Amino acid sequence: MNMPVEPTRFVDHSGMLFAGIRRVHSYQASLQGIPEQWREFQAQVPTIRGRVGSDTYGVMCANFEATQSFEYMTAVQVDAFDAAAAALGRMRVKPQRYAVFEHPGHVSEIHRTWMAIWNDWIPRSGLRGVDAPEFEVYSKEFDPGPGRGGIEIWCPVAPRV
Repeated sequence: MNMPVEPTRFVDHSGMLFAGIRRVHSYQASLQGIPEQWREFQAQVPTIRGRVGSDTYGVMCANFEATQSFEYMTAVQVDAFDAAAAALGRMRVKPQRYAVFEHPGHVSEIHRTWMAIWNDWIPRSGLRGVDAPEFEVYSKEFDPGPGRGGIEIWCPVAPRV
């Protein structure tokens, strides 16, 4: 992505609960592994009880620099963990301020928007990234066929100290 990105808004979120599939991916293999994870997850979505809203989420919940890998969760928001099947992964996201960005391109190019956020926008924003889950939100406008529409990136931020 050559042009700088700017957030569409800031959200002070009260926290949320996610249920879904959690997997560790190497950076190198993620371009194949994450789409496979999404295909597996989409088949499970209709069976998840206690779902809140219609959005689906791609959550980065851990970064392992030493191993060149990261944990990625395909998820839906739920109102409580006890309703979700035992085989599903769970994640509690604490209250946090987020800068929200639109990803205008194809879903396969989302890493470019992430890179623009971290390498361009964060350094010039006067804010800092926070060690908290960051995620992609796929709204009902997202069409997985052509892989476009309705994608936001939520980046946790705080004032520089």
